Amino acid sequence: MPNLETERLHLIPFSLEYVIAAMRGREELEALLLHNVSKQWPNTDFAQILPMLADELEKEPSKAIWNGLMIQKDEKTVIGDMGCKGGPDRNGVVDIGYGVVPEYRGQGYASEMAKALVVWLLSRKDVTKITANCFEDNIGSIRVLEKVGFTRLSESNGLLYWEFEK
Repeated sequence: MPNLETERLHLIPFSLEYVIAAMRGREELEALLLHNVSKQWPNTDFAQILPMLADELEKEPSKAIWNGLMIQKDEKTVIGDMGCKGGPDRNGVVDIGYGVVPEYRGQGYASEMAKALVVWLLSRKDVTKITANCFEDNIGSIRVLEKVGFTRLSESNGLLYWEFEK
């Protein structure tokens, strides 16, 4: 993604350089970004995929546009991440995911990010539909997806599936 800006956030591409720094530790990423990184970032699940993300970006650096970091402007702090799980498929469908650290949840940051991400994705000719999923008990993500205008499609094994079409 290009650098995107909202009222309270900077959304920046999660480049290979940043991924490697994040794998080495919060202090290294802070030094590279010249911003703080929440002590709650990355969460355990996202930390586990960093090596796979690094491998992918080493092979195809251009894929960095599909992942980003959320930086809270006033505090100059990384508070979360978002991504498009590899970019659009051949039909133009892209699946998004995101996470905000616990201390910043419930303050509208995820909705603010998701709106900007959707606007950017819909401006691209190679994207025809945006999908997402969340656990059925994740009230925060359900609210975010509803606020942004996603339509709930189905439920399976505790997951809710959503879409946003052009």
